Amino acid sequence: MKSEKLFPWCSRVLLRHFIIIFGVLAMIMISGCSDPGSKLIGAWSEYSQYEYGKERCEFFKDGSCYFEISNQRVAGRWSELEDGRIKVEVTKSGLFGGTSVMTLFAVVTADELILDGGGDSRGTYARDGSNRAAEIQSAIKKAVEEREIRIEAEKRAQAKKREAERLTREKQREAEQAARAKKVEAAQAFLAGHNAFRRSLYAQGVAEYERSWGLGNVDALNKLAWHFATCKDVKQHNGKRAVELALKLTKLKPIANNLDTLAAAYARNGQFEEAVSTQVRALSLGHIDGGENRLKLYRQGRPYQEQ
Repeated sequence: MKSEKLFPWCSRVLLRHFIIIFGVLAMIMISGCSDPGSKLIGAWSEYSQYEYGKERCEFFKDGSCYFEISNQRVAGRWSELEDGRIKVEVTKSGLFGGTSVMTLFAVVTADELILDGGGDSRGTYARDGSNRAAEIQSAIKKAVEEREIRIEAEKRAQAKKREAERLTREKQREAEQAARAKKVEAAQAFLAGHNAFRRSLYAQGVAEYERSWGLGNVDALNKLAWHFATCKDVKQHNGKRAVELALKLTKLKPIANNLDTLAAAYARNGQFEEAVSTQVRALSLGHIDGGENRLKLYRQGRPYQEQ
């Protein structure tokens, strides 16, 4: 009977002790899990969109820590504040001696750490060796590869654009050189036509003036129309052609002297009413040597001829 009473009592004692020990262990585990500082312990690597591990840091249980920045090791301390935040103080050396303390606040979420110093002083870290660190490195590698592809594509596009611009400039220079050469050739042909007419070499002069006009010299049209309308050699007269050339001339360049030529062409072609109206219009635009005398001839129904 005594043994029957003893065993239940022992069982109750053991159960009570087991519950106490289990409760203590549970409190320790809960306390450890809820401690923000315990999550901070370990080594971390900073990351950005295209870089991983440029800056590293490690936190220890004794409240010490260090940062590796540009191959320099900087010591610091960390502590938990009453409001639950984690403060990190890093001692930095100045350029000209002396030290300064930079204060950061740490926020830990799983395997990621944010160190915030206010303003632009903010860094994001991944716990070394964690799955999250591996995921981030993989994502960064992909982003870097995609960036390199974009950069190469942009370089090719820029090179293509520069080549196109170079070819455009080259074509422009060639066009300008051709235009200058054409202008020089037109001027040379015009002068050759003038010299041929002075020597009464009319066929040669007409050919040179036509070549000059073909090269874009509008003034050569004036010389041709005037020649066929007023040449002292009556065999050169051609009123129809003179009017045709003079109309082209005044359409391109309706100035007083050119209208004077058109009036002479009309008169040579027997169109005296048109010759008079055109000569009046020419004189209204400015002074023309011999213009008034030619107007009198046209009113009399007579064409003008050089002497």
